[in-house]
Amino acid sequence: MRKRGAIWLAWGALWMAPLALCTTLAPMSVAQMTQAASVVARARCLGTRSQWEDGEIWTRARFRVAEVWKGRAPGNIEVRLLGGRSGHLVSTVAGVPQFVPGEEVVLFLERTRSGALSVTGFSEGTFRLRHDAAGRVFAVEDSAALMLHAGAEAGGDGGAKARRPMALVELHREVLEAQAKPAGTK
Repeated sequence: MRKRGAIWLAWGALWMAPLALCTTLAPMSVAQMTQAASVVARARCLGTRSQWEDGEIWTRARFRVAEVWKGRAPGNIEVRLLGGRSGHLVSTVAGVPQFVPGEEVVLFLERTRSGALSVTGFSEGTFRLRHDAAGRVFAVEDSAALMLHAGAEAGGDGGAKARRPMALVELHREVLEAQAKPAGTK
């Protein structure tokens, strides 16, 4: 009987092991991302380059800053992202944004321990700018392509949720309002 119990226990552990590698992300509000970020900026991608660093492929994306909404940033910034292409090897990391030269974005950025800039909340901290036929500019959050868990602890309804596109002026207003509130308030 003991042997059978040990077999069932081992089988159960093997069956559950893949679940231990899963990650669930609760969506961050614009206010939470603003408070977590040291820099929020509207910028245009100038280019990207990938290389091996510390046993991983990392991409460095360069941007020309058009406006700084929070913090301080020079005219050109570099953002370090896990993943990329080095020779014939490709490393793709779910949730890490990829950038294309010429595209315009709003970035929520944090400083890493080394001082490099990194996107806040994986793809949540990237809003791609789109122009409609009337000339209005809309911000589309990268996480709109991901399904994030909006559980009760995040103030959500417990289901999967993606943020809707919003007018750029609305996003800018939300960032400014978040800076006027004390950290930790909604």
